[in-house]
Amino acid sequence: MSLVKRNAQVGAEIAIAIAQQQRETTAKSTSTTKTTTTIQDTKTTTFQDSKFVVMGGIVQDIVAKPSAELRLHTSNPAVSVPSDGGVGRNVAEALGRLGSHPILYSAVGTAAGGGPNDVLHRLQKDCGVQCAAGESIAMVPHVNTASYIAILNQDGDLHTACADMTALQEIVIPPTSVLQKAEFLVA
Repeated sequence: MSLVKRNAQVGAEIAIAIAQQQRETTAKSTSTTKTTTTIQDTKTTTFQDSKFVVMGGIVQDIVAKPSAELRLHTSNPAVSVPSDGGVGRNVAEALGRLGSHPILYSAVGTAAGGGPNDVLHRLQKDCGVQCAAGESIAMVPHVNTASYIAILNQDGDLHTACADMTALQEIVIPPTSVLQKAEFLVA
């Protein structure tokens, strides 16, 4: 339940930040004869226009299930399954596989090496998602890409989990020019 509340809180914070950004840009451009844009609006995007803009997490998920009864305070032999996850990534993948070519805005950590680039490559090549490191995807130094590690019991039910979502504090806010062309913002 707290995860649902946190997602709603983050969604509200994103909506407020976008509204403030748009108000500031509008206020600046109406108070002077010069054209004023935000820093993000000065970046040239290589994306084609899309009906869908998705903001959310790219997460590396690992689910581990012990091979025998789970014993606390020791190592347990297990079968683990890594997968690409994160609500933003999952939604963008689904929209991409449906042919919508969404633009994904997120953040990944660079501390662990090439893992984030693999995820971005799969999204682009396999799913038709538009995303680019350093443009719509913040490359956050000195932290890992967000990760979620679930430990199941022998019955396959969740026993405990750990989540490192530090990198997601740096999710890129889409430029106003991209938002104005989109019909839907999924955050």
